Amino acid sequence: MACSSEEAPPLAPVPAAPVASPDPWVEFIDRELEAHLAAHPAWAVSQGRHEYDGQLPDWSEAGLKREAARLKAARRAARAFASETLRPEQQYQRDYFISRIDHDLFWLEKARWPMRNPQFYLGWMSDSLDPSPYLTLDYAPPAERMAAFTRYLEAIPEAAKHIRANLRMPMPESWLQLGVDAFGGYASYFRDEVPAAWAAVDDSALQQRFSAANARAIAAMQGLADWLESSRNIADQNFALGEALYKEMLWDTERVRIDLETLEQLARRDMARNVAALRQACGAFAPGREIPDCVAQMAAPTPTPHKGMLRVSWPGALVVISSVPRSLPPSVG
Repeated sequence: MACSSEEAPPLAPVPAAPVASPDPWVEFIDRELEAHLAAHPAWAVSQGRHEYDGQLPDWSEAGLKREAARLKAARRAARAFASETLRPEQQYQRDYFISRIDHDLFWLEKARWPMRNPQFYLGWMSDSLDPSPYLTLDYAPPAERMAAFTRYLEAIPEAAKHIRANLRMPMPESWLQLGVDAFGGYASYFRDEVPAAWAAVDDSALQQRFSAANARAIAAMQGLADWLESSRNIADQNFALGEALYKEMLWDTERVRIDLETLEQLARRDMARNVAALRQACGAFAPGREIPDCVAQMAAPTPTPHKGMLRVSWPGALVVISSVPRSLPPSVG
């Protein structure tokens, strides 16, 4: 059988799949997310972005101003996306994004929290001094996490310097007490409990570096606590935001508009329900004890954990206990 010498006709080219045009809103949000992670590295670590391990936010005066400027620029850019150019879910994302920026700017600039309240450095959207991701999340081998934790410790003296430069005196006594308890609690925690968490890591150079960094971090945190304590004699009770700023807070942070009289009535009814539930729970947990004593018993240190378990204390526990009132407001008891 003879073979044909004719060549088969060439195959028709397969048309290339159309390349989807990039979505401007998606690109914008992706950029802003990365910018936010870079500006809030401690929060980034808690979200699993461990390229930020060991870093703390820039709490210098210039750093806080840069963050406020970044947020304002992001808000302007988000507002530039007209609703007709966005899908319904993107419109919701835009509005939520703007509301979150308003929230952050309220505490940064209107309430001036970095200058007035130690709480800014203890719970600012989880971008704080909290070291728990390194100690409680088994995201890497112990030596790697210990190295990250050591870098975190090495960042603390600089952060403490900025915290002290930022906070203004006099300060409301309750806020001052929060700072004394929390910063002093970190010093005790680093000194008394943290070394055991890394004792099994067999790396002498890393252990030496950790010990040196831990000593400096202890001194920095205790120094902050002592400095706050030294100002107790001029502490005041001027913690109230005032009616105008409180209304701004409700809108900027919660998107709520309501007259304050109605809000107080709702809050007192809610508090009464919660106090009743707490009293019932304490009656079962610690019969015959007052609510503050019941809460203190609940928060007391637990027995020594089993061998091999890591005990992690919360330096702010005393703050919560001390905030439970010995008597209840009118109309609640």
